[in-house]
Amino acid sequence: MIYCKYIMITACQIAGIRASVWFTKPVLEKQEKKKKKKKKKKKKKKK
Repeated sequence: MIYCKYIMITACQIAGIRASVWFTKPVLEKQEKKKKKKKKKKKKKKK
């Protein structure tokens, strides 16, 4: 039983890490796009 529980915990951890990566990647990409847009706006104001 202890061995089974250990396997379940590790499987959950791996699934959790994968889920967090899948979730954070698009979020980071959105943040980068926003930063790029902000930089473009700043350049336009200087002109």
